Amino acid sequence: MDSELIVLADLLFDGHEVKTGAARIEIDSGHIKAVVPGAGDTHRGVPVLDARGSLVIPGLINAHTHTARGGMFDPNETISVNTITQNFRDMLRAGVTALGEMGGAAGLTYALRERFRKSPACGPYIFGCGPLITAPGGYPLDWMPKAVSMLGVALPCVTAEDGRRAVRRVVASGMDGVKLAIMHRSYAEKPIPAIGEDAARAVVEEAHSLGRTVFCHAHYPEDYDLALKVGVDALMHSCFEPLEPEMVERVKASGVYYGPTLSVFENALRGIEERWDRDPRYLKLVSRRVARDWTEFCEAFLASGDVVPTGIAGGLPKARGREAIESARANFKLLSDAGVPVVYGTDASYGFCLLGRPSDELAAMQRAGMAPAECLKSATSTAAEMLGFAGSGVISPGARADLVFVNKEALDDINLIDDVRAVVRAGKLLDDSPMTSARRAASTSVSVVGGMARTLAWAVTRPG
Repeated sequence: MDSELIVLADLLFDGHEVKTGAARIEIDSGHIKAVVPGAGDTHRGVPVLDARGSLVIPGLINAHTHTARGGMFDPNETISVNTITQNFRDMLRAGVTALGEMGGAAGLTYALRERFRKSPACGPYIFGCGPLITAPGGYPLDWMPKAVSMLGVALPCVTAEDGRRAVRRVVASGMDGVKLAIMHRSYAEKPIPAIGEDAARAVVEEAHSLGRTVFCHAHYPEDYDLALKVGVDALMHSCFEPLEPEMVERVKASGVYYGPTLSVFENALRGIEERWDRDPRYLKLVSRRVARDWTEFCEAFLASGDVVPTGIAGGLPKARGREAIESARANFKLLSDAGVPVVYGTDASYGFCLLGRPSDELAAMQRAGMAPAECLKSATSTAAEMLGFAGSGVISPGARADLVFVNKEALDDINLIDDVRAVVRAGKLLDDSPMTSARRAASTSVSVVGGMARTLAWAVTRPG
């Protein structure tokens, strides 16, 4: 017997289905060696984790994150070493062991990805896309502070050659995928520049030629139309207007993945109405600066009459915002019922949508009509498939030994997935003692500083 760890379970979700009955998960060298029916014999000298009475699931995969943000509504939020470090700590505590970084500074993403590969107890595995490819003045340049845009977190393109050059620049920075922004209207529903069909198609073709998946930021029917025309691999938001049956069929026939990100919009409204800026469940995950921003935004929202106050969606009629949220939820139901592969992702951190709260997006999906086991699948095996995380998102021989023990009642109420009893990361029980946590945070902080320096160096070089 050469296992390094044995987990005893009596209820597990293996990434595809729920399995009941006694089972022994044998772990060696950070991977699952075997999943054996029955508790079996104990083996002297081999640590045993008894997870019986809990639901054992693969580590969650948040396929849509922006980990440099702390949760402010203010678009001018600045990057903070402490905030980024806390984000990764909170994700691991919540059972998120892998993620997709869907737009950000390439140097920072690269540095953190390499740190967590070497030191998995410090943070999740990272799939990085680096800067978004977009139109000049298009999303997110329509709202992004100039100082941030100068770091190269968005690459504007006009011609097909611009698109190909941008993809090569993203790939040369060491990124794993390509994020394309196709958005014809802003969050305030004002017309904004959108990348043209020739440039968008060139982005997709160049990315595919270099073995990269293309993820598309899209919110409106015209965005979906262009994204499907040029052959993207994933649609990363639900649509804000009702989808026609023909569009539902096109999405299904295209074979794209679909990440709805329902909670980032629902939470903004619910958080204001229910005053989550006073809720300890949320406040414990953010800095005082973010908490003050929340309160200021809540008060501004409640005083702003019929329109959203200044911010990313400033000027949007509140009634239209509520309609958009309802449409996003209804479209999720249409696409999931049609069999489009749904992928869990939060778009956090923004406002009351936080990286340390996986339950919010999963609960939004359950409220919209998805069964809890299907919600779990979207956050494990399906997310792993989309991101190309071979050996993640499942409990099976050869898979990475990333496991989470949660309240078994989460199979009925997915909100209870927040009740995390233990996390196994790369085959080892996550030690959350204060001294160990402080050492891990220090290590992550060093990588954040190095990543910022790498970002500055990358931003000042000319595109090649």
